[in-house]
Amino acid sequence: MALDYGRARIGVALSDENRRISFPRPFIAAEEFQKLAQLAVSENVELVLLGLPKNLRGAEGEMAKEVRAFGQRLESETKIAVEYIDERFSTRQARQQLREDGTPGRKTRSVVDSLSAQVILEQYLHDLQNK
Repeated sequence: MALDYGRARIGVALSDENRRISFPRPFIAAEEFQKLAQLAVSENVELVLLGLPKNLRGAEGEMAKEVRAFGQRLESETKIAVEYIDERFSTRQARQQLREDGTPGRKTRSVVDSLSAQVILEQYLHDLQNK
């Protein structure tokens, strides 16, 4: 499972059992932490990839601290390992893909977070297959 954490919405993506294909899922409102935790448990998630925002130089700021705190809470409550993944360009890639697909601007907001999570997951799965 990959997550793109935001203060309002958390983008969600899951992979198939063979860890080859990623699928975006509807975002979960940030205040619905238990819903997210239940999804991870019900889907038998073994690892949560949590997008870690960094600046262009690779340094972590205040938002990264918030993401790490969220990850620690998720790991503590679900007992599922959390791994942090550099997400610097995932949202940009997601927005570009939506533009290329011709997705109307009003719909972009409801899918961009989960598409960003899918970008994170796809990169992880690609790296995993090429090891």
